Amino acid sequence: MKIKDLRRFIIAVLTLAALTCALTETGRADTWRLNPKGEWDNLVDTPEGSQMMEVANAKKLIARGKTKEAKEALLQLRQEVTELQGPDLDAFIDAELQYADGNYDKAAQLYKAFLEDYPDSWLYESALRRTYQIATAYLYGRKRPVLKVFKLSAYEEGADLMHHIADLAGDAPIAKDALTEIAVAAEKRGEYLEAYQAWAEVSATWPTGELGQKALLGMARSLHSSYQGPGYDTTSLVSARTYYVNYKLRYPEAAEENNVQQQIELIDEQLAYKQYKIGEYYVRAEKTQAANLYFQAVIDTWPDTKSAVLAQKQLSPGDDPSVEVKKDWKRKTFEGVEDLLDEWYGLHKIFPELPAPESL
Repeated sequence: MKIKDLRRFIIAVLTLAALTCALTETGRADTWRLNPKGEWDNLVDTPEGSQMMEVANAKKLIARGKTKEAKEALLQLRQEVTELQGPDLDAFIDAELQYADGNYDKAAQLYKAFLEDYPDSWLYESALRRTYQIATAYLYGRKRPVLKVFKLSAYEEGADLMHHIADLAGDAPIAKDALTEIAVAAEKRGEYLEAYQAWAEVSATWPTGELGQKALLGMARSLHSSYQGPGYDTTSLVSARTYYVNYKLRYPEAAEENNVQQQIELIDEQLAYKQYKIGEYYVRAEKTQAANLYFQAVIDTWPDTKSAVLAQKQLSPGDDPSVEVKKDWKRKTFEGVEDLLDEWYGLHKIFPELPAPESL
């Protein structure tokens, strides 16, 4: 920056500071902006600024719960004849009136129509932000009336609105907020796979930076939380572990703050226990050779886990997991379930001598 330009910049900053102090002392609610000539104009003195301030004041009244005053202000704004008067202002006021009355469903429809019909309007950002507020309310529990009698969850409508905002806003901050809000709300509802998908969308769009870091941890956390126990598939655990390891490599300090290593160790315990429980099943089914293979796999793959200790106790010191050892175990499973699991885990491919399950 040249010295001359720097001098102008400093003068502008000092002038703005002086104006701010003066406004504070006098209590005036003026707003100032720098015009193309480098001069400060009072925004309230311009037609555009005046109407912007009136819209802002009406929105403040709505936020404070002063619905009657807000509606009066909006209707008065509609009657004013200015350069900004037009169909976009009328459409925005219609939506605001519905919002002021608490008719979020109708207001959302009107805001969506506004955003589609008037993308260049000076009220576009206000309509986008208001749509975001409605979507947030829906995501966190606000219900929508049906047939004027019933009230049903509007969560899906909220998620759809957030996606719509993200599509319209592109790379703007409100687009990031919208997709992040979907992920956070889904996690709070216990919809972990939906949360994972939302975090994945955030990560795909903004893979780096603070948001990319947050999304990576969110994907790991959501998938890990979606695991339902040893009776279920472990694909989510394996993927969650991969994300955690990646997070630890990319953000070591943040990983330590978020106890990522503990989560990795917990997943190892869960994966080991899953395999151990399969081994236990084959013990009960008197398939000792198959059971020993699973116990040995636990010891070899996850040697530092509690399940490895349990697996070692199942194997006598001289056991060779590839050799069938006859033990007098009491059968506790039905033959049909036994054959089903043999087929499910592919034991017939490993042990051809096992009888194939009968076709159902």
